[in-house]
Parts: sequence; structure tokens; C-alpha cells
Amino acid sequence: MSDLLIKLLRIRLPVPKRMFDFWVGLFADIVKAALLAVIPYLWFGESGLAIRVFNGLCLLVIAYIAHFSAYNLCRHEHSLIREED
Repeated sequence: MSDLLIKLLRIRLPVPKRMFDFWVGLFADIVKAALLAVIPYLWFGESGLAIRVFNGLCLLVIAYIAHFSAYNLCRHEHSLIREED
């Protein structure tokens, strides 16, 4: 599955260190934004309580997936980074 995704997105692995750091930083920012948005959304949301709780749980799932992705990128850093000349 991942090979198909790489072919579809035309990602050439390994990538430069700068690009890798950008990806990890992007996932970290997604985690921060999703976690910071949960409480205000639950507190100030306009919809019913059930919808707000469901959407809050969706934000937490998004944060978990982004955190897991960043963790896996860091875990496989040695195979994803191209040594620059």
C-alpha cells in the first residue's frame, strides 16, 4: 500500500534532511492545533452536546494519527534521509 501511495504522490525517497524536518514539524503543528482546538470547541460550540463531543473525539483522533505519523517518521529517519553532499 505504501509503495502505491509513494508512486501516486511521486515522492522520491530518501529525501533531503530539510524536507524531512519540514514533514516532522508539520505533523507536530497538526497535533498542537488539534489538541488546542478541542476544549474551546467543546465549551463554545453552537451545536448540540452530542455533536460537539463527536467532533472533539474526531479532533483527538486526528491528533493521535498525526503524532503516530511523526513518531514513525522519527523512528525510520535513517532510511528516509538522503545524505547531502
